[in-house]
Amino acid sequence: MKITSLAGAYCGAITYFVQEGTSAVVIDPAVPPSQFELILGSPLPPVCAILLTHGHFDHISHMYRIFGKKKDIAVYATKTPIRILTQDGMESEVFHEIRCEENMQINGFDVRAWQG
Repeated sequence: MKITSLAGAYCGAITYFVQEGTSAVVIDPAVPPSQFELILGSPLPPVCAILLTHGHFDHISHMYRIFGKKKDIAVYATKTPIRILTQDGMESEVFHEIRCEENMQINGFDVRAWQG
C-alpha cells in the first residue's frame, strides 16, 4: 500500500491518495490528479472510490473539477455532502452514505467513521 498526501492551494486542504495494487482511493479531494502524477512520477492508476471525511466546501467544490460527474467512481460521504452534490447534479447512485460508528469496506480497506 502506498499513501501520498498533497496540500491544496486553498486553506491548506490536504488530499490523500491511497494506492493498493492497480487501483486507488482519493480521500478529501482538493487537488487535481495531475499534481499527484507529478509527485508519484507516473500516471495514476484508476480511481475506484472517493472518500469525503467531512463536508467542507474546499473538498466538495473540487469534486467536479477533479473528477467530473463520472458514474464509475463510488463516492463515500455523510448526508450533507451527498445532499449538496446531488442537488448540484451528481448522480445519486454513485453515493454510499457514511454513518458514525459503522464499519465499511472501501476498495478492500476497512473503514470506521466516528464523530469528532
